[in-house]
Amino acid sequence: MAESYNFYGWETADVKPSDPVYKNAGTPRELYDVLTDIWCKETCAPRLQDEWSQDNRTLGQCSITAFLVQDIYGGEVYGILRPGGNYHCYNVVDGRVFDLTSEQFGEEVSTLSYENNPEQLREKHFEKREKRLRYELLRCRVQEQLGIWPRMRRFNQQISYEKCYEILKEQWRGVLSVNGDSGYPHSFPMDFYFDEVNGKLYFHCAKEGYKIRLLTKDPATSFCVYDEGYREEGEWALNISSVICYGRIRSMEDGDEKYAVLRSFGRKYYESDEAVEEEIRKAGSRVNMLEFTIDRMTGKLVNES
Repeated sequence: MAESYNFYGWETADVKPSDPVYKNAGTPRELYDVLTDIWCKETCAPRLQDEWSQDNRTLGQCSITAFLVQDIYGGEVYGILRPGGNYHCYNVVDGRVFDLTSEQFGEEVSTLSYENNPEQLREKHFEKREKRLRYELLRCRVQEQLGIWPRMRRFNQQISYEKCYEILKEQWRGVLSVNGDSGYPHSFPMDFYFDEVNGKLYFHCAKEGYKIRLLTKDPATSFCVYDEGYREEGEWALNISSVICYGRIRSMEDGDEKYAVLRSFGRKYYESDEAVEEEIRKAGSRVNMLEFTIDRMTGKLVNES
């Protein structure tokens, strides 16, 4: 780790991870060291990719970096309004203000104001699918670099995050696996809804039962979805794309948030809004909505031969 840095606020960027998944991340200064080997043209904002270089590796990386930092250390993300209407994002954690991507501005950074700026919400930023997908790529590579998850061994079969999202949006069912009794995993076929803006999966079930007992005991889960596959002309073997998500599940409280998700869920499976509302009227109060926060997502194309 370097003894000094050039990013804004580095002197006080010494907080520790708030999410135990990232316990190996160290301080934001140590995370910066990891990110310098990961930031690339692929993770750069599309409008700036032609200008990106190894000499200016923080260019176009601000929002996805700031929200990843928020995942790891908590706190808030704020934005400095820039010419053209975009916001440059930075972090505030426990009163410490720091900006891991400030070096892209060079000497201009001294003219930026890090006070009295509006808070930035990931739900708004990630309405742009390309930004959400760049965030997924950055998160995946940071997790691999930190040793949280292994790199896919047959990485040449790995599919893009865009393809992963398409599978999660288009497929109807998957298999949810939880830690069962006596050391055995337990799997449940499940209908599901994927919200690509907040990057979460949702399931519905009864408020009591074996599944809920297991999830209360241990919320760590995985969820697998795969498509119908295709055959190349003259071949017998299927080519199947699958997605596995790892994460943590919580039961949602009764209230507006639950019913908003339940309506989105229903629109995936029912023919009309009227049918959704009728089902909610009859059974909504008895439904337990499960929210799956994704910590890791991988996708793979496999040939059956």
